[in-house]
Amino acid sequence: MVLDNIEKLVNKYENGETSLSEEQELRLYFSQKKTAPHLKSYKTLFNYYQANQNEDCTKKITLTTKKNYKWLAIAAIFILSLGIYFKSNFTPKINTVAKLTDKERATFYEAKHVLSLIGTNLDKGLMHFKTAQLTSTNFTKGAKNIVYAKKFTQTTNKLLKQ
Repeated sequence: MVLDNIEKLVNKYENGETSLSEEQELRLYFSQKKTAPHLKSYKTLFNYYQANQNEDCTKKITLTTKKNYKWLAIAAIFILSLGIYFKSNFTPKINTVAKLTDKERATFYEAKHVLSLIGTNLDKGLMHFKTAQLTSTNFTKGAKNIVYAKKFTQTTNKLLKQ
């Protein structure tokens, strides 16, 4: 009866469901010299916990954090200021369409129209590519379903032969 109760407590202990009093009962059982042979591994475990319960770390740990973030902050500020300086000085000045001559304006609108046509044709080509990709995906799904059909046929044939 006691062994049956101990086995139940061990199962509860493994699942993390024991209370402190139940764990104390397990410690008392496993501290005895005579335990069930199939529970010897638990005896080692509970004796280890009991032996190391009062263990303390006496080594003094010193933390040294001598990281010099001052130079890192200075470098970050320097790089940031360089980025701002070069961005403001080297950005091209964009002319508005109104400031262009008639010939430049005509060339601008012609280039804009050509680029718009290229973009439209690229979109049409991408639509055809997406259709081909969808067809390929559906073909792959169909091929996978064929494998399932073959397995079903094999299983059916085995059943019918028996």
